[in-house]
Amino acid sequence: MIVRLQPAKAEDAVRLSDMQTRAFMPQVLLRGGFETSPAAETPDRMLERITSAKSHSFIIVADDMYAGMIRIKELNDGACKISPIFVLPEFQNQGIGQKAIALAEEMFPTARLWTLFCVREEEKNVYFYEKLGFRKTGYER
Repeated sequence: MIVRLQPAKAEDAVRLSDMQTRAFMPQVLLRGGFETSPAAETPDRMLERITSAKSHSFIIVADDMYAGMIRIKELNDGACKISPIFVLPEFQNQGIGQKAIALAEEMFPTARLWTLFCVREEEKNVYFYEKLGFRKTGYER
């Protein structure tokens, strides 16, 4: 499967918002918490993400199909934060998320630190990030 990152544009906000809702809804159905989930974010919020300064939003394209999204926010001192990343359910478990993160890391070769947020109860996601070299910092909220 060929995976690439395509820069997101303002006109992609509604579609990406719908995709994000689909990607996060299984977690909501399992654990609740719709109000605080990315599944509840509006197209206007997605537009803010896409157009914010020091932020780079990319559509994850797998074999010419929209499979998800990754956003990289440049922080101080050469750090980058992934927020959000999601892959649609029908594209999960195919290495797409792993490839998307690898491509993002290639695009920001001077980044000295990568951070992200993950719900600890999402064991599959925790395992995925740890497999890629991320580690828990102990920060919880």
